[in-house]
Amino acid sequence: MAADNEHFKVVSPLQHVESLTSVTDRVTREKDQRQKQDKKRKNKQSIDDQLEEEVGKDEEKSKRDGHVDFHA
Repeated sequence: MAADNEHFKVVSPLQHVESLTSVTDRVTREKDQRQKQDKKRKNKQSIDDQLEEEVGKDEEKSKRDGHVDFHA
């Protein structure tokens, strides 16, 4: 039976609370990091969409005006 007890570690309640707190802090940091990345990705997509829309408008205007953009 002594061998079975080697697998168990005695932890004080304070150590247990500190352990839970550190896990909670880590999970919160990871969640915040994911939210920041999602926000950056959405902002980048929004900017890309705006640029694409502006380029489309410029191309339409050029076609109406009879201009051809050879650099596109």
